Formats: sequence, C-alpha cells, structure tokens
Amino acid sequence: MASVVERRIQSFMDDPSNMNQPNLIHSTAGAQAFGFADALVTGSIVYGWAVPAILDALGNEWLQQGWADVRFRRPVYPNDELTVRLREMEDGAWSLEVFREGDELTLVGAVGRGLRSDLVDDFRESPRVPVVSTPNPPPLLTPDTVPVGQQLPTHETSLDAPAVPPSEASTRVRLQGILLDGAAHANPAGVSGRMSWYGHASYDYAGPSIHTRTQAQYFAPALSGEPLEVAAVVRDGYQRNGHEYIVYDGTIRNRSAELLAHVRHTVIFRVAGQGDAR
Repeated sequence: MASVVERRIQSFMDDPSNMNQPNLIHSTAGAQAFGFADALVTGSIVYGWAVPAILDALGNEWLQQGWADVRFRRPVYPNDELTVRLREMEDGAWSLEVFREGDELTLVGAVGRGLRSDLVDDFRESPRVPVVSTPNPPPLLTPDTVPVGQQLPTHETSLDAPAVPPSEASTRVRLQGILLDGAAHANPAGVSGRMSWYGHASYDYAGPSIHTRTQAQYFAPALSGEPLEVAAVVRDGYQRNGHEYIVYDGTIRNRSAELLAHVRHTVIFRVAGQGDAR
C-alpha cells in the first residue's frame, strides 16, 4: 500500500487590500477586477506551506538535493482551509496535491530526492557574470517584445525569513525558513520563487500576472538571508486561451558561486481581457 502524508493548513495574507505592490492580482481589488473572489495568495507561498509535508515524506535529503514540478491549477484565497497530500509512487517520487476547502484541487505536481535529468528538456544555464542593478523603470513587456532565446542580466536578491523546525511551521506568516541542525535554511519554494521577483524586476508586465508552473532542480540549500544571484534565459513566449505567457530558464547561485537551483518558471504576463499595453 502506498504511503500517504497529509497536513492541514489555513492560508493567510498580511494585507489583501494592499495596492502598493508590483502584482495587483495579489490584492482584493486587483483580483476582483479579473473575476476572482478575493486576492490570490502567491503560488510560491502555497508551495512553500507544503514544504514541511514534503520533508515528512522525503526527509531532509530533499532539502540538500531534490526536485519539484508544481502546477498552480486554481486560486487560493486568504483564510482558505487547505489540505496538503503527498502519495508515494512506484518510482520513489511522491505526488503532491493541495486541496482548497476539502476537494478543490489548487496545486498538483510531484517531488523527489536527488537529480532528475528529465525534469526539463534542454535547460539553458546562465553563466556567472557580475551582478548589475535592476532597471529603473523596467522595460515594458508586450507579446511582440518577448525576447525568446535572450540571456538576461544577473540581479541580486535575498530570502530572509524566520527559520523554524518543520514541525513548528505555520501558515500565519508569508513564508518561513527551515531550521535543521542549527542552520537556518531558506525555504526551497522561496528560492525557486525568486523567479517571480526576477520577472517583475526585469520587466514591466503592464498589469497583473499569474504564476502557473515551477519546475525546480535544487542542487544545494540556500541559507536564510544570504545574497542570491539570479539570472535567466527567456525560454519561450506564447499565447493560450487569450493569455500571454513567458517562460524563463532561471539559474540561482549564492555569492560564493555555488549553484543552488535551475528553475523553469512559467507565468502569464498578460491576463486575457487585459487589453492593449499602455
């Protein structure tokens, strides 16, 4: 019989009414303008809340080196009751599902230990080059200007959040780090989620965006608060169901040049019905 791991959590947002942010889909008014019931909780945060359950299933080895393929299927709103469920598969990987209010599937994917060579096809790793400042203002991204195949600059960021043992993790904060053996590690979902920050730092999407998929190969854990160097190649750009997508092949390193993650990051940068760019 396959092993199953479950955790129940309650979603949370600091201030859903906040309109002073780069992506207004994460505000009540911004989300409702596109037909959603309330502010959308960031997909990477929902994935991050699932990390303690992932560690229950896979152990700390996954934090040291592991992979994840996660699709964000349906919205998660503030104060939703969520169920995280992992089920062991025959190949040693685990399926990952997050249900909202009992049976509405919001996140689906798989996770596993070690290196998975077929996680992404033909991934393009960015070379390590000097960090440059983010553009101010960033250039406007339109369907006609998606620079497919282009190497983008390297920008520096960090992920500083209180770290707690996985057993003490809470959803009443945005995203907690993981405390293991006295070391404060950044949440892996937050590390791969730095690609959302990178996209907004690199381009003005001229409106709300929706993160739809993360494919992440983690090579080593990041320490909480350490500087992270993020670069990307634009993998693809396309339209589907009226939405405009951009796909990044993101490379994340620490300041010591250690490779932390390869992340294929897929995002709707223009939501259907948004209209022409300003």
